[in-house]
Parts: sequence; C-alpha cells; structure tokens
Amino acid sequence: MRYAALCEDYDHIIANIPNSESTSPAEHTTSQNLKAVGATSDGTCAIVLESNVGPVLSALFDDSGKLSISHILDARKSHQSETKVHSERVVTIDPKFALHRVIEEESAPKSKLSISREYSHRLAAMQKLDIDFKNPTKAREERWNAVIGALPKDAMKRLPYIASKNVHTLHPLRRGSFVIIRSEKRMYIGEVLDLYKKGKNRHGSVPSSSNSAELSYLSLRVYRALDSDIQLYAYDDDDDSNPLNSDDTSLPLFSCTLKIFELHTHAPAQQLVYHLNGNPFAQQLRSHLTLSAEAGARWATLSRPSVKRVILKLPPTIKIPVRGAQMTEK
Repeated sequence: MRYAALCEDYDHIIANIPNSESTSPAEHTTSQNLKAVGATSDGTCAIVLESNVGPVLSALFDDSGKLSISHILDARKSHQSETKVHSERVVTIDPKFALHRVIEEESAPKSKLSISREYSHRLAAMQKLDIDFKNPTKAREERWNAVIGALPKDAMKRLPYIASKNVHTLHPLRRGSFVIIRSEKRMYIGEVLDLYKKGKNRHGSVPSSSNSAELSYLSLRVYRALDSDIQLYAYDDDDDSNPLNSDDTSLPLFSCTLKIFELHTHAPAQQLVYHLNGNPFAQQLRSHLTLSAEAGARWATLSRPSVKRVILKLPPTIKIPVRGAQMTEK
C-alpha cells in the first residue's frame, strides 16, 4: 500500500509539471533530473536524481578546498554590527541638575538618592574637564605593574616598553602582528588574526589597538617552540641541569603545524606578554622556522628562569562561580 501511494504521488507530480516551451530552465532541469523510479528490497520507493550543477563552495574554504581560519574570522567580522557613531562630545552639567531647576525645586525636599546622583555627576564632569586628572588604573594593569617591578634590571633593558607590553601609539597592535603569549603550561609566539574589544556585553572585532588593557581576546595562529615538548617547566628554576640556565643554549625552532594541521587558538588578552616588532622569523628550515636576532633576544630574555619565574607567578584570575558550582582558580 505504501509503495502504491508513493507511485500515485509521483505520477501526480509528473502530470503537473508543465511541458510547454515556456518552461523555465530550473523547472526543465528538475523534470530531467527525475531519472528513474524503482522499488528497493525493503518495499520503499527510490527516486534517482541527476544533477549537472557542480558542488557549491563555502566562503569559509580557501582555493585548495581546506577550511581557512582567516576566512572564518572575516565572515564573523562581516556579520557583526557595523554601527559607527561620530561623537562630538561636550562636557557640561546635565540640565536636570542646572541652576534654574535647583532654584525651582528648592522648596521641595530632595531624597538622598537624588543628591548622591547629582554630586556624582558633577564630580565626573569636573574630572573630565581637568587635564591633569588621571583615571585610576585597572586591576589587570596593577597586577602587570607589580610583575614589572619584580623583573631583573638587565631584563628591563632587553625588553623596551615592557610596562606597556610594547603596545603603544607608535607601535599599535593590529592584524598581522606577532606577540609572545604566556598560557598556563607554555609560552609561544602568536600571529594576530583578529582583535576583540568588549563593549555593551559584546566582543566586537577592532582593526588595531594602542592599549592592550582594553582588549578582551586575541585570535592567533600559534607558533610553538619545539623544545616546549621536552617539559621546559618541569625543571627547577635553580637547577643547573635546566638547559635554559646555560649561556650557550641555542634558540628553539618553531612550527605552526602539528602533523598536517595548523595550530590556532582564541587567547585571553591578559595572556599577552610582549608585542614583537615585525615578523620575528628569519628563515625557514623545511617545515620549521628560526627567530631573527632581535626576536631571539626577546625570547631568550623571557625564557630565563628569573624572568619566567616572575611571569608564571602572576596572580590567578578568579572565575565568577555559577549557581551550584564551586569557585575555581585559573
């Protein structure tokens, strides 16, 4: 019965397909693609479709047919809000706190909440009009400044602008920049594919930034140090057997692949340690990369036990607990 019903439905569809010369190409292709109808062993009806249309390629794939992280990030950027605001900001007292309003409402009693709001508003306006006023630093900046104060003096000389992580107006962080990242287990070099800034509970993509404290996340192509697979952090910092304690230790080779896969990550911006100048890689040896002299000096300084000890002992990031869960430290 099921097979007979399917065949009747199929005959009805074929009968309703127009066969006139005015048939559109799409309809003509559809009628031609219904090639055969037959019964399978389990009693169901099979319709064989033929299509001369080639496969549709997604915008997320490159020319070789492989999934491209860069194309994925471009697609994300194209779908995010493109609203831009031209700000012509004027700092002034809000009209509801103006003098005539105060005089008119002088007889009326004011609540404590209204008074505190007015004082807070006037204080904010005075601070914005004061050129010498400095905004308080964020907790992340205070933690980083505490780390910088504990670094050896010779390391400070080899790492210029380490207080700002070498991210400033003359050397902004942008797509294509290379940075040194400190994760929980290792240190690696990352190529910036995109930068994200949080605003109004959203993480939006930004083209560049001159202050790393305002960023929330970084999309990176990972270049891992091959020596990191030999448990560099398993050595004692004062142990002479640590290969990083010897002055003649050569710099490690780097690779952005693991077997046949490229390495990418989405790292928190607070893991950024230092912004490198330009491309840090000098040459390529087969599938491995070597550092230039300048980048090698930066990497060697940050890999020293005395410097690494300070960087790896950054205060932990406290995660806000979810209801029913316990607080964990990262």
